[in-house]
Amino acid sequence: MARERHVLGLVEAVGAPALGTQLELFVTPEEERLAQSVLAEHSPGAAAPLAAIAPGASYGPSKLWPAQSFARVGDALADAGARVVLLGAPSEAALVARVRAAMRSPAIELTAPGSLGVLKAVLRRSRVLVCNDAGARHVAVAFGVPCVVIFGPTSLEKTNLNLSRVQALFADVHCRPCYQRTCPIDHRCMTRIEPERVIAAALASVAAGS
Repeated sequence: MARERHVLGLVEAVGAPALGTQLELFVTPEEERLAQSVLAEHSPGAAAPLAAIAPGASYGPSKLWPAQSFARVGDALADAGARVVLLGAPSEAALVARVRAAMRSPAIELTAPGSLGVLKAVLRRSRVLVCNDAGARHVAVAFGVPCVVIFGPTSLEKTNLNLSRVQALFADVHCRPCYQRTCPIDHRCMTRIEPERVIAAALASVAAGS
């Protein structure tokens, strides 16, 4: 059962109203203006659809799909005509930079301190988000943005709410879910998820929104 259902059950038992599990987030006009400014600075006049990639996960390295694999997805999205934006927390700037360096196509990096509001506004404009099982997924879901989520050591059953626009991808390995923050063997739960699978799912989302 999803942890959220357990917590909601507890608060409802003490009298809180049952409001459902749908996520809600909001963007201010200032955040929208800043997002527009950032996008225009990096790709002035571009009208191509946005495709977001969030390669980080604060949980630990076991949740991280390889940077080179994210780069291949980014290149495929760019080849399909999308503007690729790489998103992350300030602490993930080096990881985001590695993804961008591994790409042969241009991409926008958004990891500056204080950019959470801008990140929300950019995600809300995006046609798809490709990410690990991490926080960006939930931000995108709150805005109804389709997500391609790469699961490794964790289980979808623990966070199985609001999945109507989520494509969850796994590798069929016997050791998952282990919930270890660092893989003690060869990280097979992530490295065996082929970029081609992720690319196909991401391109389908971009095409569906066109």
